[in-house]
Amino acid sequence: MPESKSEGPLEWVKIGNPNSHVDEIVGISDNIDEIRFYEESGNTYIRVDLDRKYNAGETLTIEYSIHQSYMYIVEEDSHLVRYSFTAGWFPDINVNKIRVLWNADNVIEASTEQKEGNYYIWEDSLKMDERYNVSIKYNSDVFDYNLEEQYVEGSETDVGKIILIVFLVILGIVIIVCVVAYFLDDYDGGFGGGSVFIHTH
Repeated sequence: MPESKSEGPLEWVKIGNPNSHVDEIVGISDNIDEIRFYEESGNTYIRVDLDRKYNAGETLTIEYSIHQSYMYIVEEDSHLVRYSFTAGWFPDINVNKIRVLWNADNVIEASTEQKEGNYYIWEDSLKMDERYNVSIKYNSDVFDYNLEEQYVEGSETDVGKIILIVFLVILGIVIIVCVVAYFLDDYDGGFGGGSVFIHTH
């Protein structure tokens, strides 16, 4: 996992997290100096600051626990609740093997057929920043749920993109208006006459 010598030692790592509704973030392994929620470019992560610098060739195991909310989607017509979970991913690291285990009690449908004992199993390898989603369905009377706390898929990422697009459009309009006003100082139609004054020190 540590970076190559040409890139320098590994001092911290960000691990993909399903969404921002996370708390009770607790570092378990001794190599964790600090752990917290981290958001960057509309993506949500758990940031782990390590206890020291790790060089290429060293093996690093990171263990932590979280309490994650807004993980289910209520399908009222079919009286089902679907839990959708995107396991932790690494934006800058290939994952040779990912393995997700989910207790099979009361599950009526899973996005995998592989089982090991009383657990459903998902296994795969991931490229840099590749996401791996698992999905489980229960009857709606198995667990308590709150309709106001169900997750709308893609909502956080989409909102971030929309805000960015709106900002860029507004910025583009402002630039165009300023350019038009600057070069067409005596123009009386369209946007109307105007001037841009730049004061330098």
